[in-house]
Amino acid sequence: MKYLFAFFRLIRWPNLGFIILCQWLFFYVVVRSLFVEEIFFYRAFSPFLFYQLMGASVLIAAAGYVINDYFDINIDHINKPEKVLVGKIFKRRQAIFLHLLMSAAGFAMSLNVSLKLGNHAIWMGNLICIVALWFYSAVFKKKALSGNIIVSVLTAWVIGILYFFAGGKFLSPDAFVPVSSMPDMRKLFFYCLLYSAFAFIISLIREVVKDMEDAIGDEAQGCSTIPLQWGFPAAKVFCLTWMAVLLISLLLLVIYGIQSGWYWRSAYLTLFVSFPLLREIWKMNRAVVTEDYSRISRNLKWIMLSGILSMLLTSMDS
Repeated sequence: MKYLFAFFRLIRWPNLGFIILCQWLFFYVVVRSLFVEEIFFYRAFSPFLFYQLMGASVLIAAAGYVINDYFDINIDHINKPEKVLVGKIFKRRQAIFLHLLMSAAGFAMSLNVSLKLGNHAIWMGNLICIVALWFYSAVFKKKALSGNIIVSVLTAWVIGILYFFAGGKFLSPDAFVPVSSMPDMRKLFFYCLLYSAFAFIISLIREVVKDMEDAIGDEAQGCSTIPLQWGFPAAKVFCLTWMAVLLISLLLLVIYGIQSGWYWRSAYLTLFVSFPLLREIWKMNRAVVTEDYSRISRNLKWIMLSGILSMLLTSMDS
C-alpha cells in the first residue's frame, strides 16, 4: 500500500486529474455546444476514442513527472527533501522503466486514435511531447526561459490536441471545413485558441514563480534559471508583465463578452479569474521570501482551474 500511495504522488495525481477535467469539459461542454442536436455529436465522435485520447494525455504527462523526478534527485534533496521518492522508495532504474512504459502506452494509444480518425497531428504532437518532456527534464529545465516555454506549450497542447481530435487540420486548405453536423469549425478554433492561450500564459508565469521558489537548490546544482541568470528583480518584472498582459486580455474578453451577450461568462471571469489575478499581481510586487512565491504558485494553479471551469458556462452563453 505504501508503494501505491508513493506511485500516485510520483505521477502527481492531482495534476493528472486536472488534465482529465480540462479535456472532458472542453470536449463534452465546448465541442458539444457546437451541435444543434446532441445526437449528432455522438454520431460524429466515438466516446471510446476520446477516452483513449484522454488516457494517452494522462500517461504521457505521468511519464513526464517520473522522468523529471529522475533527473531532479539532487535538486529535490535540497528544495523538497521530504517529497523525494526516486532514490528512496523507487530505485532509479524503476523510475526509468515506469517512464518508458507509460510513454510507450501513451504513444500507442495516440497512434491508434490518429489512425482511426485519419489525422496524423495527434500522434505526431504527442510524440513531440514525449521527446520534449525528456529533454526538458535532462537539459532545458536548467536553462533560462527555454524550459519554461516548453512546459507552457505542453500545457496548452492539452487543449490544442482536442481541436485536431474534433476534425481540425494543421496547415491545410480544409482546416475549417465542418465535420459531420458541426456548424462551424472557426468557432471551435476560437475556443481552442482562447483556452490554450490562457493555459500557456498562466503556466509560463507559474513556471518562473516556481523557479524563484526553488532558487536555492537550483543554484547549488549550477542551473541558470531566470531568477538566477537575470536576477530576482528582473524575474519579478517578467512575471508582473505577463500577469498584466493576461489581466488586460481577460478584461478585453469581458468587454467583448458583454457586447456579445455572454453575461454569465463575463461576470464569472471578472469575479473568479480577473480579481484573483489582480490580487496575485499585488502579492508578487510585495513578494520577498520563498514562502511568498510558494503561495503565489499555489494560487495561480487555482486561478487556472477557475479559468478552465468557465467552460461550464459555454452552453449558457451560446
